[in-house]
Amino acid sequence: MQRIDTTYGADEHGLIWGYRFAPGQAGQAMASGDVAAFLAEAAAGHSRDFLWLHFSLSHSASEPWMQGQLDLPDAFFDSL
Repeated sequence: MQRIDTTYGADEHGLIWGYRFAPGQAGQAMASGDVAAFLAEAAAGHSRDFLWLHFSLSHSASEPWMQGQLDLPDAFFDSL
């Protein structure tokens, strides 16, 4: 019997691709754990970097992770 992949190419939190862009540098790939650490650093005002995150909304863990880690307006979640 063949196992069916139910992650849709995402990590355990639904992140498919994540990149950190710092001024004057190439983008760096990030995993969801790296994103959480970056957000803590950025909240303390220690970063001017930009994150680009691509989540699989077909992954059941995406929305709860985003709600717990990202400061997004309610309208964003309402639109999902």
